[in-house]
Amino acid sequence: MDPVELAEAAAYDAATEYDLYQSTGDPIHLNQAVRTGTLAVFTIPEGHHLLPEFLSNLSVFRQGQYQYSGEALFAEEAVRVAQQAVDLVRDDDPAKAGLLDTLSNSLELHFTNDATLRGAFLNGLSNKITLLYKYTDKLEDLDDAIKAAREIVAITPQDDPNRPSYLTNLASKLHIRHERIEREEDLEEAITAARDAVDMTPPENKLRLAGRLNNLGLMLTGRYKQSHDADALLEAVESLQRAVELTPEGHAERAGGLDSLGIALRYLLFEFTGEVHYIDEAIRIARDAVSLTPDNDPNLSGRLNNLASKHGRRYLRLLDMEDLESSRDLDKAIQLSEQVVKGTAGTDPVIANCRSNLGVLLDSRYDLDHNSRDIERAVDLAREAVDSTPMDHPDRSAFLIRLANSLVKCAGQTRDEKSLDEALKCYLEAAGQPLGLALTRVMALRTALLVLTIRGNWTQAAVVAETAVKLIPQICSRYATREDQQYAVMQTSGLAADACAVLLKVPGKVEKAVELLELGRGLIIGYIIDDLDDLSHLQSIDDSSARRYRTLKTQASMPIDGWGPVGRERLLKERREAVYAIDACIRDIRQTVPGQERFLLGPTIEEIKSHAVEGPIIIVNVTDIASDAIIVSHKLIKSVPLPGLSPATAPAPIQYQFRQYVSNRRGDYNDRDLDSDDSDDDDAQPDQLTWLWVHCVKAVLDELRIMGLVCDPDGEDGPRRLWWMGSGIATSFPFHAAGNSTESALDSVVSSYTPTIKTLGYARERSIGANTMVADKSSGTSNEPSSDDTILVVTMPTTPGSKPLRGAQRECAAIEKVVTALDSTAAHSDSSSLRKTFRVQRLPQPCVRDVLSQIVQSSIIHFACHGFSDAKDPSRSHLLLQRRGGGDASGPVVDRLTITELAKAVAAQPAAGSAGGARIAFLSACSTAEVRARGLGDEGLHLASAFQMAGFVDVVGSLWSVDDDVCVALAEAFYSRLLGAMGSSRVEGTKVRADLGSGGRVAEALRYAVMRLRTRYPESPFLWTPFVHFGA
Repeated sequence: MDPVELAEAAAYDAATEYDLYQSTGDPIHLNQAVRTGTLAVFTIPEGHHLLPEFLSNLSVFRQGQYQYSGEALFAEEAVRVAQQAVDLVRDDDPAKAGLLDTLSNSLELHFTNDATLRGAFLNGLSNKITLLYKYTDKLEDLDDAIKAAREIVAITPQDDPNRPSYLTNLASKLHIRHERIEREEDLEEAITAARDAVDMTPPENKLRLAGRLNNLGLMLTGRYKQSHDADALLEAVESLQRAVELTPEGHAERAGGLDSLGIALRYLLFEFTGEVHYIDEAIRIARDAVSLTPDNDPNLSGRLNNLASKHGRRYLRLLDMEDLESSRDLDKAIQLSEQVVKGTAGTDPVIANCRSNLGVLLDSRYDLDHNSRDIERAVDLAREAVDSTPMDHPDRSAFLIRLANSLVKCAGQTRDEKSLDEALKCYLEAAGQPLGLALTRVMALRTALLVLTIRGNWTQAAVVAETAVKLIPQICSRYATREDQQYAVMQTSGLAADACAVLLKVPGKVEKAVELLELGRGLIIGYIIDDLDDLSHLQSIDDSSARRYRTLKTQASMPIDGWGPVGRERLLKERREAVYAIDACIRDIRQTVPGQERFLLGPTIEEIKSHAVEGPIIIVNVTDIASDAIIVSHKLIKSVPLPGLSPATAPAPIQYQFRQYVSNRRGDYNDRDLDSDDSDDDDAQPDQLTWLWVHCVKAVLDELRIMGLVCDPDGEDGPRRLWWMGSGIATSFPFHAAGNSTESALDSVVSSYTPTIKTLGYARERSIGANTMVADKSSGTSNEPSSDDTILVVTMPTTPGSKPLRGAQRECAAIEKVVTALDSTAAHSDSSSLRKTFRVQRLPQPCVRDVLSQIVQSSIIHFACHGFSDAKDPSRSHLLLQRRGGGDASGPVVDRLTITELAKAVAAQPAAGSAGGARIAFLSACSTAEVRARGLGDEGLHLASAFQMAGFVDVVGSLWSVDDDVCVALAEAFYSRLLGAMGSSRVEGTKVRADLGSGGRVAEALRYAVMRLRTRYPESPFLWTPFVHFGA
C-alpha cells in the first residue's frame, strides 16, 4: 500500500478510536488511538502537507492520556509533537491557528505538571500563549493571548468542528483576566463563548461536553459572586450537575467536577437558606472530590482547601445555632488546612489563599479559647498571604482585611497600639485597591471606621465614612432584581447611619451628614421613585434623550422569568448591554441637557430644605457610636445631640435592638426562623415611651420652640405639623406617641413619617397633582357623590387559615354610620351645597384582582383584614385576601396582595405611578408599616410605603400588630374627624384645612383618633401607639 494511503487510513482509525473514547470513557480506545496515530506520523513521508495535522492529532491523544492517568510523560510528549506541528507550518498558513491552539492546550497541561520547565516552553510562544502571562504575571501578555484567541475564533467557520475548542480556550483566557482585574465585560464575553461551545458540542461526545459544562458552571458561579445574580447561580448548579453526570466513575476529571459543584452548592443552597443539610451535602461532595484526587495531583491542595472552607462555614452556622458539636467542624477544618499548608510552598495565589484561610480558622478558634498562639500564628499566616500576593491582585484586598482582623484581636489581647496601627493601615490599603470588589472595599472601610471611632479620630473617620457610603450605589444597582438589591443592601446595613453619627462629631458637617443619609439609605425605594417618573420635564427639554433613556430603561429591566436557559441568557445579555448603554445615556443627559445636571441624583441640600416648607423634618439617627437628632427646616439644618439615647439607659427591648444592630453590621443574618419573632417585645410599653420622650422627643420639641418652628397647640392655628424619619436603630421608633403622664408629642404636634426625604418629596408632588385634580372636579355645583367620592371598604371577617376578624364588619358599619350622620347634618345645613358627600362601597371577601380593579374608582380605600410583614423578604409582605380555590381545593384559598403585586398593577396604569382616583389608603391590618427583615430597616420597604409608591397621597399604617376592637373605634373617630371637616373651617373648635387631599387633614384626623384611644386605654399604649401616617 502507498505510504500516504497507509498513513491516512491509520489517522482515520486513530480519530475513530478517540471518538469512541470520548463517548464511552474506555481507556482501551484512547490507547489504541495513540498507537494508530503514532503509526500515521511515522508512515507519512517527511515534508508531506498532512504531517502537521497528524502530529497535532497525536498531541490531542497524548493530552487525553495525561488527563486520564495524570502521568507527566504523556503531557511532555503532547507538547513535543504539538511543537513539531507548529514548526512545520508557515505563519500565513490558515491551519496554523488550530495548531497553535493545540500547542497552547498541551503546554497548559505540562505547565501545571512541571513548573521547572516554564521558561523553556513559554519563551517560544511569546505573548500569544496564555501561559506566558501565568509565568510573568504581565497583563499585556494576557491581553495579547486573548487577542490571538479572538482572531482564531474570528477566522474559523461556524461549521468547523474545531470551533467549540477555540471558543472554550477564548472563554478560559477571558475568565482568567476577569479573575485578575474584575472586569465585568470579560466575564460576560467568557460566558457567551463558553455557552456557545457547550451548544456546539455533540451530546455523544460526553467527556468533552462535561468539561465545557464545568467551565460554564464555574463562570456562572463567578457571575453570582460579582453581581449576586441568583438565576446565574441556579444555572451554574444545573451545568455542573450535568458535567458530573457525564463523567464516568473513576475518571480523573470527575474529581474536578465534584469540587466545582460543591462550591456552587455552598453558595446557592447554604448561603441562601442557612439550612445545615445543604452545607452537609456540599461537604460530602467536596470530600468525594478529594478522595478521587491522586496525591501527586497539583489540584489536591485547592480541593483540600475548599473542603476545609466548607467545614469552617458549617462551624460558624452551628455556632450561631449554639450547637455544642460546632467545634468538631472547626477542628476538622484546621486539620485539613494544616495538611494543605504543610504540603505546599511558593507564592502561587492558590497557596496564598490556603494560608489566609487557615489564618481565619485559627482566628475563629482564638475566639473560643483565647489561646494566644492561635492568634499570633493567624497573624503570621495572614501576613504571608499578603506578602506573596501581587499589589494589583484582586484577592489582595480580602487578604489584607483578614490580616487586619487578626491584628485587631491581637491588639485587644496585648494592648499593642502598633498592631492596631498596622490593622488600620491594612484596612485602608484594602479599601484603596482599585481592582477590588466594591463590597470588599466597603467592608474594609467600615471596619477602619470602627477602629477610628474607638480612637476618637473623628476627622479621619469622617473621610472614611464618606468614601464608604459613596460606594453603596455600586453594590446595589438600580437595574438588579429586587431580591438582589435587598441582598446587596443587607451587606451595608447601618453604614449610612454610622457615617451620619461620625460626621456629626465634626463641626460643620451636619449638611454632609444629611446628604450621606439620603445617598446610603432607601436606595431601593429611591429607585422605585425614579422608575415612576414619567420624564415629562426631561421630555419638554430634550425629547430625543427622554425617549432614548426610556427605551434603555425598559430593556434594562426586561423580565426573564419563564424563559429557558438559551432565551434567558439572550435576554440577560440584552439587559446587560442596556445597562452599559444607559449609564452612558445618563452621563450624556447630565452633561448636555440644560437643567438636568442632577438627573437621577439625590436631592441637593437646598432641595432637601425646600421639602420642610410645610413643617420641619426631624431625622433621629441612633447607633452604638452616637445618637443625634437633625432638624431640617426650610431655612437651615441643625443637629441636636441625644447622649441619653443609648444602651445604658434603654429599656430591655431597645437594648436588644442595639445588640441586633451590631450583629447586622457584622453580617450575621443566620436567624431565618420566621416563628422566632420578637415583635411583641417591641410593642410600646409606658417605660419605652417615657424613655423616648425624656431622651429624645422632648429635647427636639424644646429646640423647635426656640427656633420658632412649633407653636401653642391650643392656639388659633392649632398644632404644627412635622415629619419623623428614624435612622439606624430608630427606624421603627414611635416618636409620635412618646410622652409621660403630663406631656407628650401627641399633645404638642401633628406627626407624620417618611422613610427618606426623597420619598417625602415624591409624596409632595403627588399631593400637588391630586389637589389640582380635586379643585378641577369640585368646580361644579352638584354635591352628588361621584365615583371619585367613594370610600371603598375591603373587609375580610374570615380568612382561610387565619383567625376570624369579628371587628371587620363592625369597622365597615362604623364608617357607614359616620357618612350617614354627616349626610343627615348636611341636609339640614344652609351650606350643604358646599359640602362634599361620600358613599361607602363594601367589598367583602374579595380577591386581589377585584381590589386592584376597584382602586381607580375610589377616593379612599380602607382595608380591614389581616396583614403580614415578611421577616425574610419585605417585598413579599402582604394583605391577606381570598380567591376561589382550584384543583382539589374545596373552598376559598388565601390570595395575597403583596408589595410586588401592587407595583405590577401600578406599572400597568396608563399614567405611571398613579392609582387613579384613590388618594387615601387606610391599612387597618397588622404590621403594615413594619420592616421585620433584618438589615433592611433603613429601606422602608413595607406595605404603607408601597401604597405611597402606587400613587396614594396619604397612607395610614401600623408599626406592629393591632387589636380588632381598637381598629373599629379608631376608624369611627378618624372618619368622623376627616369627613366632618369637608366644607367647614372648624371641627370641634379646631381650625382645619378644607381640601381633602391635604396630608395635614389626614394626619390631624389620625392624631385626633389616636388621642381618643389614649383616653380610652391610658394604661395600654401598645393598643393605640402603632397607628402612623405617611404622606405629604
